[in-house]
Amino acid sequence: MTRRRIAHVLLSALTSFAMASGCLRFAVEEMPASPPEKQRPSVLVVFVTGFGDKPKDVREHRVLEPLERCVGAVDTVVVYRDAMDYLTGSFASELHRRVTSHRRYRGYDKRVLVGFSSGGTAALEYASRHPDAFDAVVLYAPFLGPAYVIKEIDAAGGLADWTPQGPEERPETLWVWLKQYAQGEVSAPPTYFLWGRHDAIAPGLSLLQGHLPPERLLVGEEGDHGWEAFDRIWPDFVRDHLEVFTSRDPLPGCRA
Repeated sequence: MTRRRIAHVLLSALTSFAMASGCLRFAVEEMPASPPEKQRPSVLVVFVTGFGDKPKDVREHRVLEPLERCVGAVDTVVVYRDAMDYLTGSFASELHRRVTSHRRYRGYDKRVLVGFSSGGTAALEYASRHPDAFDAVVLYAPFLGPAYVIKEIDAAGGLADWTPQGPEERPETLWVWLKQYAQGEVSAPPTYFLWGRHDAIAPGLSLLQGHLPPERLLVGEEGDHGWEAFDRIWPDFVRDHLEVFTSRDPLPGCRA
């Protein structure tokens, strides 16, 4: 049995287990701008957590502070899951049904999708299906497929020269889209990738270098995977890429 077939069998088994056990849960928590403003903020950030993370982690790691310091008040929706529901393909439809299809969602000047770790993978898959839903997509350390797919792309000479070997499955489909996006063949909002140089998934993300503009790729020098690396990268990203979140000038305290 080939590695591709083994991976397919394992993926099918995990998906069947998740659906049969009833452990899937797509949950949403709104975090309105604080302190409340008379007028609704012009920016909405939809933050998709990694496995096991909750809205309290977003608060504890002060994800909104750099935004509030540079942009001002921001409305935030945190999407989190108790199980691997993106394996079943339900994530994209649930995000569309629960968040982006609401009328009030369309009232913001800027709508930004931020995906963290496995949440970045799910967010990328959503953006590939709904390219007009967000004005920008920021992905921290998304998992882009098992090692055999990464090695296959590398062995082909890189993303530009790679074509899937055999039937396309989920990881290959994502890479086919990334190749089309890098070549300008598919429409999508500006998409940014952040990761730590010592992250175990860095080899996969490094395949994007040379295919996307350098300003779309931010590699941190410290930390490996998770909040430690994100906490070091995120404030610099917000400060240096304000156009992602606003067309206004930065607030006076942004560069402090």
